[in-house]
Amino acid sequence: MHPGNGVSAASAAAFAQTISSSFQTTSPSGVVSVNIGKSLCLPSRQIDFKVDYTPTGSVPTAGTDTVTFFITADTSTCTDTSKDPPGTAKTLPQSQLGQSVINTTYLVSELIASLPSGCNDTTKNAAVPFTVYFCVRRKTSTLTGTSLLPPACR
Repeated sequence: MHPGNGVSAASAAAFAQTISSSFQTTSPSGVVSVNIGKSLCLPSRQIDFKVDYTPTGSVPTAGTDTVTFFITADTSTCTDTSKDPPGTAKTLPQSQLGQSVINTTYLVSELIASLPSGCNDTTKNAAVPFTVYFCVRRKTSTLTGTSLLPPACR
């Protein structure tokens, strides 16, 4: 995502954006680009993320699975299954598991937290964007411990 040139600003609700992709069974899904121009870079603007587990044939199950979301600086941080990515994790409430499609929301301010000067940064633009990745982790409890299923990075 990058604060560069963009369309004219309006209220955050008028420009709600939903990012969707299907969770893949054996590898992270492809990157879905979210570009936010400077005029739409509003710290309180919400970006909605939707992950569809239908292709896996196995939806996250309450009591067995934990689904956690992270914002990461690169895909290798997301795909490193030896540890959780640094930063604040958003764990999906158990009451929302058991569905094929799960959703979460991040504010633009959360997505650009590591960008110096935030939306007023002048070092990034369309040619040299500031990039972060949306990472989804699904952990399944087993009789012998916890298994980490392949993460998805957006």
